[in-house]
Amino acid sequence: MDDEYFCPNCGAVLNDQYGFDPSRGTWTCSCCGKHLMDGDIYDGDLYEGVAWYCDNCGALLNRQPDFSDIYSTWTCTECGYSNSITESDIYESEEAYESRRNSLNPLAELLSTLIETGFAVHSQKRKQEREEEAEHQAEAERLRQERQKVQMAKNRLRRKRAMAFLFKGRKVAIHYDCEELMGQDISFVISALTDDAFSNITTVAIKDVYEGSNCSVGEVEQVSINGSSSFSKGDMIPYNAEITVAYHDKKEIIIPFSERSLRKMNYVLAGDKLQGLGFTQIYEKPIRDLTTGWIKKNGAVEKITIGGLSHFKENSVFAYDVNITIEYHTFKK
Repeated sequence: MDDEYFCPNCGAVLNDQYGFDPSRGTWTCSCCGKHLMDGDIYDGDLYEGVAWYCDNCGALLNRQPDFSDIYSTWTCTECGYSNSITESDIYESEEAYESRRNSLNPLAELLSTLIETGFAVHSQKRKQEREEEAEHQAEAERLRQERQKVQMAKNRLRRKRAMAFLFKGRKVAIHYDCEELMGQDISFVISALTDDAFSNITTVAIKDVYEGSNCSVGEVEQVSINGSSSFSKGDMIPYNAEITVAYHDKKEIIIPFSERSLRKMNYVLAGDKLQGLGFTQIYEKPIRDLTTGWIKKNGAVEKITIGGLSHFKENSVFAYDVNITIEYHTFKK
């Protein structure tokens, strides 16, 4: 340094003080503690003698071109940070400034946490929406492929029948003996006959499956083609031949009375009547609401539900193993 600098307050030589640099524009005298600044940077300032520093990079704002603290804010030309320069931002010492800054840190952390939490909730919601959207798209694609398979199967059968119509007198080969189809499940038999291009298939249910029956639900009893139940694998049969498939199904029971006629009847008697018809799945459900039993009798039926239906009419038909619930009144204790 060629020039010597003196403290105007105590006269100390600033050049001798450790760390002094006149280019910084501000200095605190280590002898008297007076805060010193260049005299040429305060013209037009509102707060004389105040050194304004950037809260982000620490640059001295007073030295930046066209700076003036008559504005409420100033954007640092070094880092672009927007600083508040109002009277409330003036501190007596650097310690006071740091103390105030530290007191704001918990608030800043809380704000940051709230922002991050909100962002996390938003991200989770968006993730869930994307997952649901992906599931919908996958389901839509599955349905599209199913429809495509069905349409391809229909087209294949049309071509097969068209070829039989043009070249084989409408006849197609059957790929099963009559004995092979007996005892099979009804869905398998229908699928097998349809794949062979037969188009006139009728099903007849034999409702005889009950507890202890030797046959099962859906088991095919007989397949007849144009009235004949005897055919062999490889036989050429018209694709529009009348085919009837008889299969076993659950026994059904006709109820000769309505639900209304069973109300107020003793639940044991009502259960016996239903059991006598052949129903096998009968359950009792007490309603413990009686105190004296004068108005409503103990054991009186309130409601009977059959297969979810509580108001069945006379001559209604149900499978033998449908769930039946009898609700009846009884004492609280």
